[in-house]
Amino acid sequence: MMIRLTSLLVAGLGLTMLIAGENPAEGDPPAATRTAFDPAGVRIGTEAADAVLFDDPAAIERAVAAVTVPAAAVPSQAATPDYWVVTGNRVNLRGGPSTSDAIVGQVGEGQRAEVLERTDSGWLRIRTEGSATDAWIFGRFLQRQV
Repeated sequence: MMIRLTSLLVAGLGLTMLIAGENPAEGDPPAATRTAFDPAGVRIGTEAADAVLFDDPAAIERAVAAVTVPAAAVPSQAATPDYWVVTGNRVNLRGGPSTSDAIVGQVGEGQRAEVLERTDSGWLRIRTEGSATDAWIFGRFLQRQV
């Protein structure tokens, strides 16, 4: 069974390389070439793009200006805190977003907490009301305050 799976894997990889790959021995150009735009907005090839970047001292400033986030997209520091309410009787607060992280405190039902950060795995970094300490709590133990 293992030999069949390995053979199937090798055949699939070979087929993928045949369809999407390039063979450098044949001297074919790559399917996708790196391109850039010069300051005038004209599409240029790799060598010209490198020349534009290295020959122009203001290239870094233009690049930074092109990716700078507009002020409207940055959340205001004076925004009202995002408060949530603890729904569990006694819930452990952790030093990191995992049950393997150390317990750094506990919160009780009804206690308010400001959410500072969220992870994809469901953990929230919070600061309880009246505290200056940050800690992590699993999201199912919090409910958004209305």
